[in-house]
Amino acid sequence: RNVYYLNEIFSLFPEAYVVNLIRDPRDVLLSQKNKWKRSQLGAKTIPTKQLLRFWANYHPITMSLMWKSGIKAAFTLGEHPRLMHIKFETLLQHPEQTVQSICGFLDIAYEPAMLAVPQVGSSHQSDKLEARGINKDAVARWQLATKAKTDLYLCEKLTQPFFNRLKYPKSSYRSNPLIIFWLALSWPIKLGVAFLFNLGRFKNLGDTVRKRFVSSPQLDPVEETTIL
Repeated sequence: RNVYYLNEIFSLFPEAYVVNLIRDPRDVLLSQKNKWKRSQLGAKTIPTKQLLRFWANYHPITMSLMWKSGIKAAFTLGEHPRLMHIKFETLLQHPEQTVQSICGFLDIAYEPAMLAVPQVGSSHQSDKLEARGINKDAVARWQLATKAKTDLYLCEKLTQPFFNRLKYPKSSYRSNPLIIFWLALSWPIKLGVAFLFNLGRFKNLGDTVRKRFVSSPQLDPVEETTIL
């Protein structure tokens, strides 16, 4: 959520640096879709109410629009000297080179141990408590999601033009009109349920809605923004 308040962060904290991680919206979609199953994958301490909130939050339209608004918010700042954009896929495919670039940006020393991260927290597989290191299998998991083709098709359509400019490969998935109709019909209902589950988390509801769904920056400087 910090991405919607970058101007405030840079203004209030003049020594702050931000690394903005960008992930293929289809993988973000599927991660959120399965997030409510985390208790079955190793996260035994998550309260049931929290799992229900995860379930309520997911809808392909909601997730797609939020991904798009987050990208807009980050790129509106253009080439800000204290802001670095990293693609999640680049980090996983070239971890050492990417982390070294991040360390250079932050002016800190690189250490190989930085790559020895625990393989936990996935929405797709059980936690591997003993495993350490970058899991490259997390790239393009959407290609295996044969039961969510319409969700992914809708995501590709709703996240343009950022999807195209970030050069994510398009799928060959086609829409199912019946599922599209159902998703359109269920969206306001699911949005209402999500609102109730998140009501206590909003400090300023109007500002939250405006920043995520309403505001539309005129500047669309993706092509002028350096993305590693």
